[in-house]
Amino acid sequence: MTAMQGVIVVLEGEAGEAFARLQDEMKAEFGVRQLIRGHIPHITLHLAERYDITGLDAVVKSIARSETPFVVRTVGIAFFPGEALTLYWPVVRSARLALLQRTIAQEASVTVREGASEFCVPETWVPHVTLAGDALTPDLVGRMTPWLLKGSAALEIAVTHLSVAEEKDAGTRIISAHKLEG
Repeated sequence: MTAMQGVIVVLEGEAGEAFARLQDEMKAEFGVRQLIRGHIPHITLHLAERYDITGLDAVVKSIARSETPFVVRTVGIAFFPGEALTLYWPVVRSARLALLQRTIAQEASVTVREGASEFCVPETWVPHVTLAGDALTPDLVGRMTPWLLKGSAALEIAVTHLSVAEEKDAGTRIISAHKLEG
């Protein structure tokens, strides 16, 4: 796995607990824990292989000072297709969330040093919380989908902080977190 850096919203409180419960239930029901140990559940707002971290942190801090906390919601489950299927909770793309992501994408882009992610272009960005990847097979997806649909409750996720983070093979590391203070 290539190390990636980015701006994220960490799932805290009830949303974080719901994520952990689902991970445990998927392991009990299907015998696999789908994400790497050390993964912190989150919504990615911007992503690149490498940033000027000092510059990115200053951008995120400035944006956080002008934003007020708000709530976003998940609905259902979905899969990103491809060589490695990815299971996720879709996050409803509210006008407020879309504006925040667009602002971060525009301002953070000047701090990208290598490998800006095509998945964080504002026009095509799909807000989501990854639930499982890599180990998913078509057979496993076929067995998991009805089970997931029965228990897939809508979640409310409080957006109270913006975090600069790094994802490596060992998991997610929060570099800095800035409270929304606007």
